[in-house]
Formats: sequence, structure tokens, C-alpha cells
Amino acid sequence: NFVIYNASVHYWNVARPAMRKGSFKYLSKSLEAIFDALAEVNDEDLRWRIQIGCALVNALDEAGEFSAAAQRITATVEIAREFLSKADSDVSSSLEDFNAKEAETKRVVKLLR
Repeated sequence: NFVIYNASVHYWNVARPAMRKGSFKYLSKSLEAIFDALAEVNDEDLRWRIQIGCALVNALDEAGEFSAAAQRITATVEIAREFLSKADSDVSSSLEDFNAKEAETKRVVKLLR
């Protein structure tokens, strides 16, 4: 897993200067490989997968591969939904922890009075 992730970060650092209008299309095949590899190992960094997915969609769009871009944007939206679901769960869990700690603090303050 970490090898795929680290390779994707290295790729990003090398390819980033080409991620601009006019040259983005030349990155579509390599971005597809990175996006698919991250999906295959089910990389847990969903924000990173979303960023790679968005870059891939832009590259495919510039290359005129609209059908492939539509498929990849659907996959990227699914990753974003998963991310939001996990974020919502994390926020709920944190809020529950906060409420429990607040209740305990109030209980201790009452005992000390």
C-alpha cells in the first residue's frame, strides 16, 4: 500500500508542472494508472484519491475523452461520498467524546463545591 501511495506522491511532484491547460491531456494515461492503482489497494487517504481523480478527469476532458472522463468523475464522486460519510462519523464520535468529557467535568466540579 505505502509503495503505491509514495509512488503516486512522487508522480504528482514530477507531473505537477504539466498539469496546466494545453499539456494536461498528455497525463491522462499515467494518471489513470495511478488512480487505478490507488483504487486497487484501496488506499485509505481518500482526500488524495479525490485529488488524483479530479486531475484525471481534467486530463481526460482536455484529451477529448469525454466518456472516460464521465466514468472517472462518477468514481471520484463515490470516493468523495465515502470521505464525507467517514468525516461525518468522525465528527459525531468526537462530539460524543466531548459531551462525555463535559458531563464528567461538570460532575467533578459539583463534587468539589
